[in-house]
Amino acid sequence: MHSSRRRFLKSSVAGASIAVFPAHANAIATGVEFSLPVAMNLSAANDYSPGFPFKNLLWGARPWLTRNVNDLTGWDSEQQASLKLDREGYPLQVPFVGADGSQHDVFTILPNTCRPGRYVLLYDGQGKIESGGRTQIVKSNRGRVELQMMHARGDENLEILRILKSDAADPIHNMRMIPIELEHADLDAEPFLDEVVEYCKQFHALRFMDWLETNDSINRDWAARKTTRFFTQCGVTGDVVGLTDDPVPQWQRQYASGVALELCIDLANATKCDAWLCVPHLADDDYIFQMAVLVKERLDPDLKVYVEYSNEVWNWQFQQAHWNLHSAAIGNLLAATPIASWQPSRSPKLNQHGVAVNRVGINFPERMGIATRRILAIWERVFAGRDRNRLVRVAAGQASWQEVSARCLNTVVRNGGCDAFTVSGYFAADDAIYRRWEKLGADLTAAQVIEEMKEVIASESARQIKSVSQMCQRGQVDFVVYEGGQHLQPRDQQATSYMPALKAAQFDRGMAQCYRELLRLHAGANCRLFTAYASVGEQGSRYGSWGHLERYTQAVTEMPKMQALVESNAKKR
Repeated sequence: MHSSRRRFLKSSVAGASIAVFPAHANAIATGVEFSLPVAMNLSAANDYSPGFPFKNLLWGARPWLTRNVNDLTGWDSEQQASLKLDREGYPLQVPFVGADGSQHDVFTILPNTCRPGRYVLLYDGQGKIESGGRTQIVKSNRGRVELQMMHARGDENLEILRILKSDAADPIHNMRMIPIELEHADLDAEPFLDEVVEYCKQFHALRFMDWLETNDSINRDWAARKTTRFFTQCGVTGDVVGLTDDPVPQWQRQYASGVALELCIDLANATKCDAWLCVPHLADDDYIFQMAVLVKERLDPDLKVYVEYSNEVWNWQFQQAHWNLHSAAIGNLLAATPIASWQPSRSPKLNQHGVAVNRVGINFPERMGIATRRILAIWERVFAGRDRNRLVRVAAGQASWQEVSARCLNTVVRNGGCDAFTVSGYFAADDAIYRRWEKLGADLTAAQVIEEMKEVIASESARQIKSVSQMCQRGQVDFVVYEGGQHLQPRDQQATSYMPALKAAQFDRGMAQCYRELLRLHAGANCRLFTAYASVGEQGSRYGSWGHLERYTQAVTEMPKMQALVESNAKKR
């Protein structure tokens, strides 16, 4: 997440046939017992955030960095464009000659948020390994290196692994770094940390948006996707069509975006949770088809898959929003409907990626809808017959700008339909609240934050939930929430004097009351699934306090928001 969600308080529907107006829901009175199915967004897998989920630390490694062998005190020499990798991401030879004519070796940064202690690096091939940062080699033999790791968070506590030499005739590959007590574990059968599996079992579904690095994804071709054999499960995101930024360099594209899809499916199977998957916005038809086939064949047939077009395609801080609005591929799909794709009397000037660089796309909500139907139609063909009930076709909109939601859903319904419509379910400060907090500064208290949020939930949240529920009823689709919970962060994510109160509010028992009221409103509005954001994370950052726990092993009773989710969760089937 780590993003600001400014509220666009618009509620007119301007020409859409699915109207937005004050709605009625089957409200559940305060104090009456309720429950609803709760799902969870899994926090991103990387080297710097709490909650790294895999036994193999190499799966959290950053893309290879390079170092000039004649300057061993130097940092990244930025010669990756000259580094040749095999299909699994391992260097074919080290040292290698960079574009500067010098010899370079390679290194990577590993997760430093796991348990400290003794680890073992196993690998095939011939070469020489060196450690750096807080990582220390204790014992080294060919194919096996024992290391001591500190795992103290922060940029000053990096855990570094270097390849000094890798034989071109038999290069180092198949690297695994695991706690020494797990040296003989079957990583193919059980790749996840036990505490991650246990944490996930309680939920009805797992949303893998962050695992798949959906925002700004560069994934387009199925053949170039990440697999479980690739040395890291961390990838690269950015602009590959040259619309808003310099295109992602070719060498970075080898890393693709996100973890291997197989790992998402396998965790769903291991925890008996339905899988919520986001299809990359750039994915071609073959990618979408192959993705659907893999899920159909690998996912437990007793589980469902929720399928969504990218993530927050209305959110202009993400590449998918700009691509959706200016893509000729999406524009051509919309051209088959009565809705225009381009500004009147202005022709799109397309670059080699089929994107209008003169930015003349219009009607982005309808583009969202028709792009959603393109994806769902392919999945429908794969999940045909008896498998159809395993597929939940999701269309997504924006909770606070419901004109966007109505226009998107209307387009989906008119062109083949969906099973569920989803918006977020957050509560957050508005401009008036921010002004009060800024005036109080360091004197702001957690109790004051909680009282402000209770008022927001009782007013703004209640209105939005009822309105979205009514929209779903008129469209004859289920109402589900793709992300939700508290959204406390300083204005514009800037460090402020009132930040301590926002952190303290996360541990205040009043936060549980806020959550129960939010969930009660959703249950009364016939919400079929509430997907909280997110599983684990730091509390009190200027970017937000997204984690419902600080670590997967933390007691639920230490985090009121997590306790409220657990207590409100409907019993799993």
